[in-house]
Amino acid sequence: MKQKETPTKTIGKYFRDFSIVVAGIAVTLYVNYQVTHQSEKRDLKLYLNAIKLELAGNIYYLGEERERLLSKEFEYADYLKSHAKNELHPDTIRYYAKDGYVHAEVIAFKAAAFEMFKSSGAMRLMQDKELMQKIWEAYFLMHRHEITLDKLEQMKMEEIRKWLDERKENPDVIPLHYFYTSGIYDSYLDGKLNIFEEISELLKEILPELEKASGKNTK
Repeated sequence: MKQKETPTKTIGKYFRDFSIVVAGIAVTLYVNYQVTHQSEKRDLKLYLNAIKLELAGNIYYLGEERERLLSKEFEYADYLKSHAKNELHPDTIRYYAKDGYVHAEVIAFKAAAFEMFKSSGAMRLMQDKELMQKIWEAYFLMHRHEITLDKLEQMKMEEIRKWLDERKENPDVIPLHYFYTSGIYDSYLDGKLNIFEEISELLKEILPELEKASGKNTK
């Protein structure tokens, strides 16, 4: 004859079954948490690596712009300043014209990776607050200097317009002679080079930290 279960045994079985269910839920939640946590850590590293590559690209861009500034345009300015107007040769003027000394260069730094990082929500996962602050400062500095660089280019554009107006009256007028010999160009050049150096130094300081945080090599 089957023995009837007592209330105590029934309650014990219920709690045993309940404990198994709770343990199963806890294990599932823990596994999900670990998977999510690992996924978030992986996503954070991917974002930081993208920012690292973006900043490295901006450093390279600044290097190219610096070389451009110190090439033919710089030589043209030096040629004008070292010769009297009546000593300037038309063929030499035309030689420098090939490099586009009447061209104003708009500087635009890349910031797409940082904008994606900001909108992703992954920023909350960063434990290194000092690095986070440096990243913000780097992009803020680039944005601020973009405005300054734009003002410098506007200054040059104004001189280009003046020269183009003068050329209507005198086709043989020397291109941008006043701009390159009056000291305006020196301020323009020094301003751009100083900005390039300031930004490059800051970005180069951050790159090794980003490399470590992203867990990827730049090589």
